[in-house]
Amino acid sequence: MKRLCMALWVGLMCGALWAHTPGDSSRTQIPDAHRVQLNECLSSSHRELNLAISPDGKTVIIASDRGGNDWNTAFVTPDRDTLYDVDLWVSNWKGDSWTTPKPLPFGINSSASEDEPVLSKSGNRLHFLSWNLTWEGTAGPYYRSKNKKGGWSPIVSSALIPEYLIRDVQNTRHLYISSDDRQAFWTAGLVPDLTADIYSCKKSRWGWTQWQKHELSTFGEERSAFLSADGRFLYFSSDGYEGYGGLDLFCAQLDKDGHVTCIQNMGPEINTSGDEHNWVMSRDGSKALFIRDDSIYEVSCNSMLTDSNDYTP
Repeated sequence: MKRLCMALWVGLMCGALWAHTPGDSSRTQIPDAHRVQLNECLSSSHRELNLAISPDGKTVIIASDRGGNDWNTAFVTPDRDTLYDVDLWVSNWKGDSWTTPKPLPFGINSSASEDEPVLSKSGNRLHFLSWNLTWEGTAGPYYRSKNKKGGWSPIVSSALIPEYLIRDVQNTRHLYISSDDRQAFWTAGLVPDLTADIYSCKKSRWGWTQWQKHELSTFGEERSAFLSADGRFLYFSSDGYEGYGGLDLFCAQLDKDGHVTCIQNMGPEINTSGDEHNWVMSRDGSKALFIRDDSIYEVSCNSMLTDSNDYTP
């Protein structure tokens, strides 16, 4: 076990702070029978692949292969299961719950697959991945669209991922742009690697800087990255650090220059022997969601658990 570090991420989430000092292997928990629970409204019987939440916590975009739309393409697996191409679905927070997700319109969705949604600071601009039939001729596959009173605007290239990187993609997992629109994180497997790593870039006065492999990347698989609103914590998914099995969610504390000072496993209330990834939360931390084994789970901020699995990079 590597040297323990201070567990600060809980303070960010809940306005309270539990800390592990070096040598302390105890855990602190607020009793709550529903600390982490399946969100049956947002989830379906099909796969939920990626999530985005608006900074104000009022809108969620889900990448899902639940199908049911006129444009969907069906696939039958060897096990005779029916799968559909992935679409983007939207749900809004009304009263004290999420509305039933509805598909975004055709034009954003297509008969191919759409994935990796990102919502802007205002919540009305959407970045996403689309393997539509024209992506090579329209500077795809990453696009953006703006939600206006009359509906969503025609999609245009996001121009965020350069063509030379797209040519080297073995697999792409997740895109995230920080709520202040100043940093971006992309999780993808590029030639010659077969596993996905986290890449990052920053916006300067001249535009976006060159993408660089992030120091959090391991020889294992990374799946997603999410930066807290204050820029102090980076939540990510990986199977390259000690965990509970499969992909686990971790929180990295960052210094003022964005370098990692410590990494903490988010604990057994969040992580299981399955795959957890795509942690997202509202700017104030009042709403938090993640994906576990293709379903969407929600976290009550009064239920966070500190854990002793802390690492220094």
